[in-house]
Order: sequence, then structure tokens, then C-alpha cells
Amino acid sequence: MKYIQVEEKPPIYRIILNRPPVNVLNVEMIRELTSAVEVASTSPDVSVLVITGAGEKGFSAGADIQDHLPERVSEMLQEFHRLFQKLEECPAVTVAGVHGYCLGGGCELALFCDFVIADESARFGLPEIDVGCFPPVALALLPNRMSVKKSAEWILTGKTYPVQEAVQMGVVNRLAPAGQLETVLQEFISLLTSKSPAVLKLTKRAFQKALTLPLDSALIEMNRLYLEELTRLSDMMEGLTAFLQKRKPAWTGR
Repeated sequence: MKYIQVEEKPPIYRIILNRPPVNVLNVEMIRELTSAVEVASTSPDVSVLVITGAGEKGFSAGADIQDHLPERVSEMLQEFHRLFQKLEECPAVTVAGVHGYCLGGGCELALFCDFVIADESARFGLPEIDVGCFPPVALALLPNRMSVKKSAEWILTGKTYPVQEAVQMGVVNRLAPAGQLETVLQEFISLLTSKSPAVLKLTKRAFQKALTLPLDSALIEMNRLYLEELTRLSDMMEGLTAFLQKRKPAWTGR
């Protein structure tokens, strides 16, 4: 692939944005990202999908301005939104590792992941309004990830926020010291890979369903998933048995 690198070390699949100096997302790069997400989604051995940015300057400074011009914007939005649809469908838990610039479409990409790990250099922002545009994914996403007033502030002011404010707003899960992003990212990933891959993916799906349903319907659906799908996994019995026997479980992913 031209604009991304992929590292597959099951149960981890890592996508590295690699379009220096600031990993600007053009249409071809977005297509490569989508293809990589599809590979991770269809691999039975992958339970954690990690997205990081190459280089010292940042995760991604957003979508290419050239692709916002009238003759190109329709194709760009179609491909960009397809990427997020594939991320939404991905059964693996998604983790963004962020340093430096995380702006515009890059910010949308990071915040769309299930978890965000960032170091002290990270700066988040949605500057689209400053160039006469708005961020469609952020408009759909942020009111469900932070308060309505804060999400309006991000989208309508175009301000860039230091990572500490993003932590306070609840959109960053872990803050790493400067230069320690990879260490903290690996520690967090280890928390996920220590779980049963099958149970982890099922629990993510249950979580996604619960977000979209009223309480009564959510309880009914959680009960169904538990009895009809979770109890059929051999890893559930292994986890319970290991606890009773005071040993570490030996997950099989089934």
C-alpha cells in the first residue's frame, strides 16, 4: 500500500498512517484505510485494531483541502463515510494512538475509535469551519461522545484543544507522558488482549447495541445476547472454571 503501513500480529492488527509530514488523508489513502479495516474485520484471529500515525508531527492533520473542492468533494465524502461504516461494523475493538496534530478528518478518525490513547504532544481540533466547511462525521458523532455544548464548541469555533482538555471532556482514555505514547499504548492493548477474543468482540457488539436502544429494549437484547450467544462460547465456561480453580484462563477464542 502507498499511504499506509500494516502490521498484523494476531490478535493485534495495526494500521499506520504514513503520508508525511502530517499524514493528510486523500481519497486514495482513505480507500487504503478502508481496505485494511475490511481485512482486520474478516480475520478471525484479530480482536484489536490499532491506528497510529507515522512521523514526529502528528497522527493526521485531516483530509486534503484539494478533495473539498466542488468537483472532488462528493467522491471524497463517499469514500470517507464508507471508511467509518466499515469501522462501525468492525468486530475488533479499535484503539487510536495519537501524538501531535489530530485535526479535521484525522480527529474524526481518532475519536470514532472505541478508545483513544494520546501523549502530551497531542492537539485535537475540527478547523473545517475556518475554511468554509463543516465536519459531517463529527456532527453525527460528537454529541454522543461529549456534552452537546462542548461538541458545538468544537465544531462551531474550529478551536484546537490541548490533550489535557480532551481528557477532561472524556474523549481520551489515557494520557501518556511526552515520548511515551507507544509504552502506554502497549500497556492498554495488553489489557484488551488478555481477554478472550471471542468474548471481547461479542461484548463490543453488545455495547454498540445498548447505545442505540431505550433501556427496556436494551435489557431484552442484552439478555438475548447473553443466553443465545455468550453461553455458547467455550471461553465463557473456561473463564468461569479458571476463576473457580484459581488459575489463569486458557482462551481458545471460541
